[in-house]
Amino acid sequence: ISYSGELLENKLDKEFVDELHSKDIKVVPFICNFWNRALGELVLDNYETLTSQISESVSRNNLDGITIDINNLTHENKNDYLPFVKTLRKKMPDKILNVCVAPNPVSSKIGWYGSYNYKELSNNSNHLILMCLDQSHSDSKPGPIADINFVDKSIKDLLRHTASDKVILAVPF
Repeated sequence: ISYSGELLENKLDKEFVDELHSKDIKVVPFICNFWNRALGELVLDNYETLTSQISESVSRNNLDGITIDINNLTHENKNDYLPFVKTLRKKMPDKILNVCVAPNPVSSKIGWYGSYNYKELSNNSNHLILMCLDQSHSDSKPGPIADINFVDKSIKDLLRHTASDKVILAVPF
């Protein structure tokens, strides 16, 4: 995402994409704001243009879809994030659309954890990718990246809003 709220597209190697497709491997790259709240808010403010650019890029590059990883928003952005995903779904009805979401082991409604409408995001995407890899981080006390209780509670919270076949669990390697 550029600082004008538009898609910054890395050049994709057509031969590489074709080779993956020849092996029945789906090519679904991701778009991320890399924890930059200002860029995430630009996505929401400029979603009409950005969703057109994304869908055109997916089509032009013969991709199977896209994964959206817009993070570090807050509960105040919750109602603004959904139109972005719904619009992208409408512009790419036959393509894969995955949405990364925060783990929420305590069912919080505020902050980053509260920025996702899991049910509606699930209804407008192929999968929700539960990003269980940030229980402890550079701004927290030392601890595990994702202990089993953190992961278990986050999965259970997400499953209150969507079916299990819509969930992909992302864990650190």
